[in-house]
Amino acid sequence: MPTRYFASIVSKADREAVVRAAPAALVLYSAPDCQLCRALEPKLLAALETEFPRLERYSIDCRRYPELAAQEGVFSVPTLVLYLEGREWWRQVRPLSVSLLIEAIRRPYQMTLASE
Repeated sequence: MPTRYFASIVSKADREAVVRAAPAALVLYSAPDCQLCRALEPKLLAALETEFPRLERYSIDCRRYPELAAQEGVFSVPTLVLYLEGREWWRQVRPLSVSLLIEAIRRPYQMTLASE
């Protein structure tokens, strides 16, 4: 069941496990000192809860776990990565627009979860 916050991922094994387990998962790569990240997070959560209630939500702190971010090819924050059925389907690096995110993932999200 999706949370009302971004659950933390602290290792590559964690990321791989959640991506495999969830039919649809969104990972936010951010940093505590990133003002854009802090401003984006509540808006993003509100939109996800309304538009995509079954989308699993995770975050990776790139300052605390830089090696994990680098392994995933993330070198700038915020970065959002959408995984559908275990595969990376969409990636957006700053600047981020919540409305563009909604439009970009609506159809694949519906198609992925329609069969469940």
